[in-house]
Amino acid sequence: MADIRDLGLCPGRDAHDGHQPKDLERDERAELAELRRENRRLREDIEILKRAWAGGPRRPA
Repeated sequence: MADIRDLGLCPGRDAHDGHQPKDLERDERAELAELRRENRRLREDIEILKRAWAGGPRRPA
């Protein structure tokens, strides 16, 4: 089930990010939506790892 972000209506996304050419088949549109969701999850994971790394390892003094 598509949500508002999959339709390209979420603020903060690039203008072309939500673009889906009309000539795509139904299964291609579904695959594109899934790849976009996966891409978004991976970007979120990267941000979490960046924040964790920025804190650095804590060593006892």
